[in-house]
Amino acid sequence: MSQKAKKWGIIGIVAVVIIGIIIAVSLPKHLKGTYTSKVGSSFVFDGDTVKDMEGSSTAARTGTYQIKDNELTIKFSDYDVKATLADDRKSFTIKATGNALLDMFAKGMKYTQK
Repeated sequence: MSQKAKKWGIIGIVAVVIIGIIIAVSLPKHLKGTYTSKVGSSFVFDGDTVKDMEGSSTAARTGTYQIKDNELTIKFSDYDVKATLADDRKSFTIKATGNALLDMFAKGMKYTQK
Protein backbone atom coordinates (compact mmCIF):
# COMPACT_ATOMS: atom_id res chain seq x y z
CA MET A 1 0.00 0.00 0.00
CA SER A 2 1.33 3.44 -0.86
CA GLN A 3 1.97 6.23 1.63
CA LYS A 4 -0.88 8.26 0.12
CA ALA A 5 -3.38 5.37 0.57
CA LYS A 6 -2.28 4.87 4.20
CA LYS A 7 -2.66 8.59 4.89
CA TRP A 8 -6.21 8.66 3.47
CA GLY A 9 -7.07 5.49 5.37
CA ILE A 10 -6.00 7.06 8.66
CA ILE A 11 -7.88 10.28 7.85
CA GLY A 12 -11.00 8.21 7.07
CA ILE A 13 -10.80 6.30 10.36
CA VAL A 14 -10.31 9.50 12.36
CA ALA A 15 -13.28 11.11 10.57
CA VAL A 16 -15.54 8.14 11.40
CA VAL A 17 -14.49 8.24 15.07
CA ILE A 18 -15.13 11.99 15.29
CA ILE A 19 -18.56 11.62 13.68
CA GLY A 20 -19.39 8.81 16.14
CA ILE A 21 -18.42 10.97 19.09
CA ILE A 22 -20.51 13.88 17.80
CA ILE A 23 -23.54 11.62 17.40
CA ALA A 24 -23.11 10.12 20.89
CA VAL A 25 -22.79 13.55 22.50
CA SER A 26 -25.80 14.96 20.66
CA LEU A 27 -28.20 12.18 21.70
CA PRO A 28 -30.80 13.45 24.17
CA LYS A 29 -29.97 12.72 27.79
CA HIS A 30 -33.46 13.47 29.09
CA LEU A 31 -37.00 12.36 28.46
CA LYS A 32 -39.57 14.97 27.51
CA GLY A 33 -43.35 14.79 27.57
CA THR A 34 -46.10 12.55 28.91
CA TYR A 35 -45.89 8.75 29.01
CA THR A 36 -49.25 7.07 29.63
CA SER A 37 -50.30 3.48 30.43
CA LYS A 38 -53.43 1.72 29.21
CA VAL A 39 -55.02 2.16 32.67
CA GLY A 40 -54.66 5.94 32.49
CA SER A 41 -51.78 6.60 34.86
CA SER A 42 -49.03 8.79 33.49
CA PHE A 43 -45.56 10.15 34.10
CA VAL A 44 -44.69 13.65 32.90
CA PHE A 45 -40.98 14.24 32.21
CA ASP A 46 -39.42 17.69 32.01
CA GLY A 47 -35.69 18.21 32.30
CA ASP A 48 -34.37 16.22 35.28
CA THR A 49 -37.77 15.95 36.98
CA VAL A 50 -40.74 13.63 36.61
CA LYS A 51 -44.29 13.77 37.96
CA ASP A 52 -46.42 10.70 38.70
CA MET A 53 -49.92 11.88 37.77
CA GLU A 54 -51.85 8.88 39.22
CA GLY A 55 -54.54 8.62 36.59
CA SER A 56 -56.78 11.65 36.24
CA SER A 57 -55.80 13.00 39.67
CA THR A 58 -54.48 16.54 39.76
CA ALA A 59 -52.22 15.65 42.70
CA ALA A 60 -48.81 14.53 41.57
CA ARG A 61 -45.69 13.15 43.18
CA THR A 62 -42.57 14.87 41.92
CA GLY A 63 -39.26 13.09 41.66
CA THR A 64 -36.07 12.80 39.68
CA TYR A 65 -34.84 10.20 37.23
CA GLN A 66 -31.70 8.81 35.67
CA ILE A 67 -31.05 6.88 32.48
CA LYS A 68 -28.14 4.46 32.21
CA ASP A 69 -28.02 2.49 28.98
CA ASN A 70 -31.67 1.45 28.61
CA GLU A 71 -32.40 1.36 32.34
CA LEU A 72 -34.65 4.08 33.71
CA THR A 73 -34.63 4.74 37.47
CA ILE A 74 -37.25 7.13 38.86
CA LYS A 75 -36.84 8.27 42.46
CA PHE A 76 -39.74 9.60 44.51
CA SER A 77 -39.59 10.36 48.24
CA ASP A 78 -41.56 7.24 49.19
CA TYR A 79 -40.61 4.75 46.43
CA ASP A 80 -38.36 4.16 43.43
CA VAL A 81 -39.36 2.79 40.04
CA LYS A 82 -37.03 0.74 37.89
CA ALA A 83 -37.98 0.34 34.24
CA THR A 84 -36.60 -0.76 30.90
CA LEU A 85 -36.53 2.05 28.36
CA ALA A 86 -37.18 1.21 24.69
CA ASP A 87 -34.34 1.90 22.26
CA ASP A 88 -36.34 4.70 20.62
CA ARG A 89 -37.14 6.18 24.08
CA LYS A 90 -40.83 6.36 23.21
CA SER A 91 -41.89 3.82 25.83
CA PHE A 92 -40.77 2.06 28.99
CA THR A 93 -41.87 -1.00 30.95
CA ILE A 94 -41.81 -1.10 34.74
CA LYS A 95 -39.65 -3.85 36.26
CA ALA A 96 -39.97 -3.04 39.96
CA THR A 97 -41.04 -0.38 42.44
CA GLY A 98 -39.39 -1.66 45.61
CA ASN A 99 -42.86 -2.12 47.15
CA ALA A 100 -44.35 -5.63 46.94
CA LEU A 101 -47.95 -4.40 46.95
CA LEU A 102 -47.31 -1.75 44.30
CA ASP A 103 -45.34 -4.28 42.23
CA MET A 104 -48.45 -6.48 41.98
CA PHE A 105 -50.14 -3.72 39.97
CA ALA A 106 -47.28 -1.92 38.28
CA LYS A 107 -44.78 -4.62 37.32
CA GLY A 108 -44.85 -5.18 33.56
CA MET A 109 -46.95 -2.08 32.91
CA LYS A 110 -45.93 -0.29 29.72
CA TYR A 111 -45.99 3.50 29.38
CA THR A 112 -45.99 5.06 25.91
CA GLN A 113 -45.18 8.63 24.95
CA LYS A 114 -48.16 10.62 23.70
